[in-house]
Amino acid sequence: MNSTPNHRRFTWMIVPALLATSACHPSSSATPLLSPLPPSYNGVNSAVVYPYLLDYSTWTVEGSTPQDVISSRIPNIGELPGRLRPSLGGNYWSLPIRMGNNSDINSTHKYLSTERVAGRVEVRSQPFGFSHRYVSFLVGAGGHKDTWVELRVKRANESTFTPVYIEHGPGVLGMRRVVWDTGPVAPKASPVTSNTDSAAPSNPDHAPESTSPSNPPSETPTSSIARRDAPSRPAKTEAEAQIVVIDNAPSTDLTDESKPYIWVDDVQVYNVAPPAANPPQLGFADLHVHLFNQLGFGGKILHGCVYPPTESTAQNPAPHCPLQQGSCKQDEGAENCHLRLAMPSCAESHGTLFGGSSSTLDANPKHTVDGYPTFDGFPTFHDVAHQKMYIDWLKRAYDGGLRLIQLDVGNSEALGSAFLANTERHSPALPIDDDLVIDLQLDAAWQFVRGPAKDWADIATTPAEARRIIASGKMAIVLGVETDTFGGFSSPERIQAMLRDDPTVFQTALKKLYDRGVRHLVPIHLTDNAFGGAAVFVRKFHSVTKRVAGQPFKLQNGFLSSGVRYRLDKDIDGETWILEKFVGGFSVPMDPYEERSPLGLAHVNREGLSPWGKIIIQEMLKLGMLLDVDHMSDASVNETIALAERVNAPVMASHGGARALAFGSLSTRTFNPDDDGLLKSDYHTKKTGRLASERIRSDSQIQKIAALGGIVGVGMDTGSYSPEVRNALLKTYPNDAKIAPDCDGSSVSFAETVHHINRIMNGRGIAFGTDVNGFAGMLGPRFGGRACSVGNSGDDLRKHLIPIEAARQENGVVYNWAIAKSPKEPLLGHWDSNDVYTGDQLTVWKNIANAFVLRPTSGPFDGGNANGKPANGCPDGSQDLFCQMLSMWNRAHGGNNPPLQPSIAGQRIFDVNIDGVAHYGMIPDALQDMKNIGTHTRDLQTLLYSAHDYITMWERAEEARIRALTEFAPTRGCKMPCGLSQ
Repeated sequence: MNSTPNHRRFTWMIVPALLATSACHPSSSATPLLSPLPPSYNGVNSAVVYPYLLDYSTWTVEGSTPQDVISSRIPNIGELPGRLRPSLGGNYWSLPIRMGNNSDINSTHKYLSTERVAGRVEVRSQPFGFSHRYVSFLVGAGGHKDTWVELRVKRANESTFTPVYIEHGPGVLGMRRVVWDTGPVAPKASPVTSNTDSAAPSNPDHAPESTSPSNPPSETPTSSIARRDAPSRPAKTEAEAQIVVIDNAPSTDLTDESKPYIWVDDVQVYNVAPPAANPPQLGFADLHVHLFNQLGFGGKILHGCVYPPTESTAQNPAPHCPLQQGSCKQDEGAENCHLRLAMPSCAESHGTLFGGSSSTLDANPKHTVDGYPTFDGFPTFHDVAHQKMYIDWLKRAYDGGLRLIQLDVGNSEALGSAFLANTERHSPALPIDDDLVIDLQLDAAWQFVRGPAKDWADIATTPAEARRIIASGKMAIVLGVETDTFGGFSSPERIQAMLRDDPTVFQTALKKLYDRGVRHLVPIHLTDNAFGGAAVFVRKFHSVTKRVAGQPFKLQNGFLSSGVRYRLDKDIDGETWILEKFVGGFSVPMDPYEERSPLGLAHVNREGLSPWGKIIIQEMLKLGMLLDVDHMSDASVNETIALAERVNAPVMASHGGARALAFGSLSTRTFNPDDDGLLKSDYHTKKTGRLASERIRSDSQIQKIAALGGIVGVGMDTGSYSPEVRNALLKTYPNDAKIAPDCDGSSVSFAETVHHINRIMNGRGIAFGTDVNGFAGMLGPRFGGRACSVGNSGDDLRKHLIPIEAARQENGVVYNWAIAKSPKEPLLGHWDSNDVYTGDQLTVWKNIANAFVLRPTSGPFDGGNANGKPANGCPDGSQDLFCQMLSMWNRAHGGNNPPLQPSIAGQRIFDVNIDGVAHYGMIPDALQDMKNIGTHTRDLQTLLYSAHDYITMWERAEEARIRALTEFAPTRGCKMPCGLSQ
């Protein structure tokens, strides 16, 4: 369907009449023309249209013929106007567009699409009567004054049809549900015209301005079915209507990508107005980021800032960076200066141990401390105590398609006070109290969008604002809170005292957050608190819980049916020992544990929601705030979902994984404290911290989230993913091949996790949930010194798999190395120590990398200029160490994607093939790697439309608040707490 300058294209889309229905999609309140669907359709009262309106062969086409325009091509995101597409290169976004809220890219779409000599095309439906008041249809693309859709009306005493409503389309390749009210234009009523003085002529030079009514809030449109027993057409009345689609754009518009074509489909008529719906908006979302966590935990755990420290002013009074202010050097350049001030060496911030390495409690505790300009110490994919969201890196993610983030305030009073009590590096300017930290980070967030990010980001406080922000080309930020306590609700005793003084204390605390722009809340975080029980998944939080709640987790058996296999008494390592003994201040004797499962089964928390927790959930629902069940115990999750189901409100899980894919989840045996045999035979791991726990969502929980219209964020720390479990599940899905050869902790395990959850979510509601800057790791690389090593490198039962998995990797991401040559003395790759590859292997790899950067090639690299290159090159089958590493290099950088622009900071060139997702700006690189390894098209499409799915969920939460106000109204004559529904 290529076009030439003297031709132009008119595109007409026909979506199949039968669209998938689901119990999670509410039925329309509209009255259908014919009888409802039979009960076998999940009770969804779907609209029924006359086949006459969907049979496009009966429509009149002037300027072409129906036979000329029939095709079956799904439009591609690559055809979107350039301003709407990611701009970093590559082709990870080259996927079928999502046409509408109910469309499925696997459906057999039919289209009318013509290329012809310039001239006007007009496609008209056959006339239909005014038996029903509302006309509804889907429209996509358009957005230009010379392409539009009209509703024309002819009365009994008139000979011609007159335009009364005009719709120009949303301007994107996605379908919007439009609803026209014909009441004002019915017989004996005056016509509704455009904004011009009179109705549009029958053959205008260009279309008048749109006169379609404003769309109500977005909602999933009701699916439609053409019934075989329906009459051929509606009965005519004294007036008739007609739908007309017009393309009057000149042929030269074909070369202007800002003027897309127009699609129309699914014309329906109703007695009661059906819900309108906004078109899907391209852009991925991250449901859980901590942009300003450097201000939490006393300011001494997370090193580095989003942008350089600045002097406080009347306009920006709050600090956003705990580092020392500095000045720029002469001829340094603003970009390098800002990076130097925001990301300096971490030696001063963290202190040093072990011969100059950082002393933070990190996943990589012994690492070099160098930041700008070499970044030899950080950021890396596996460190968790250094800033990964520097403003340029966040902007790169935006340039790559990020359109919405949920920014959560993060803090832990217990961790902050314990850490600071054992150091002398606390800055008195930064608090550790949860409420003070919340205010501090919220101030920083508002300053961020009013200052350094004002041109490309803004905070959204309503779904409509989020749509407006994204439509304007910016990134929407939704504010949230994730702390152990807020509002002073530190204990049941404290709450009782507060309620005696003010019975509305819960409402007041939530309203304060709401007025600051907060729309998301994690009621229960790492420890049990006054609101309920937390998930049991890391032994160290058993200790912290005792510090916060006065007693450790109350454990009970997680039976086989739960899929949980984790046990606290088997989870011990050096970091946990340090936390329990030093960070715990020697005040929390945790060994041996008194709480053991008597049957030898897994450990889960027996605590669910407290009465106060139920109040908070209900009050959040009344405000339309977004419920997040992550970090809750299974008991708390189930009770929260039950409350949401009472008002049909959505629930989200912002940053987790799939329990069904975790180590041991399918085993029918559990181990006793002295039985280690099952770790090898059934669980396939020595690290019990990787076993399936209640921290990650079960399939049944994901199903309930999907049924409520919620959304799931998938974390990049995929250490719990088990290839053995995935292989076993493939027997249940024999036609569902694995995405790529296994590679632990990389884009492969992440893509497999997304795929499993997407099978349950049915192509909707999956986003990233990185938990970046929240002490969570990111995706590791598939090649190089750290290939396929996440988790396995410290697992005695699995470390032998690392070189085996790495050797099987193919089709790495190709970069535009011409751009990468710009830094002075460029550095490529991070070369910290590991316990798998030999020093010689790492040396050879580094030599090849340095030589390649100096002389990049678009094809296979021969290793020239690299130390150690064999004199006769590397013939096929050579086992020379240099040749082995060169082969891996070429597989890493010889993929089939169009070149992607690399991320450069100081002297460092970041390369997802060998760095993994070292910082936040490399998420687009991870998407490209997912594309290269063969991730399922629908899985990538779901991620790339996740911003739209988030906003749709938010709209459902806003709608549910009215039902919540009634359902959770205080019982008459209640006593404290009056917020608790009986």
